[in-house]
Amino acid sequence: MPFTVFYLDDEEALCEIFSDFFSSDSVQIETFSEANSLFEATLRTPPDLFFIDYRLPEQNGDEIAKALPQSIPKVLVTGEIRADYTYDFIAVLSKPYDYKLVQEIIDRYKPL
Repeated sequence: MPFTVFYLDDEEALCEIFSDFFSSDSVQIETFSEANSLFEATLRTPPDLFFIDYRLPEQNGDEIAKALPQSIPKVLVTGEIRADYTYDFIAVLSKPYDYKLVQEIIDRYKPL
């Protein structure tokens, strides 16, 4: 069973890039451009790891992280100079993010 990562970003091009770059035989990437789809998919089949954009049209990534299952690790991705968040993310990545760092996070949480 592949390790599943959910990526939420309202910029669809960034969703496509994330999926193309990090999908593999052992890692399944599912992307979402709006939060409701992410919540619905999480209820059906929770992922192993979340990457959540901070600046979204209806809610910010901090609010979304708090509404998701607390047991699943979350990474905040932001282009903001000072993102105002209180959730205890496992990492906070600045856009443009370092692809090597994203891969290291995935590898750290993916079972061997």
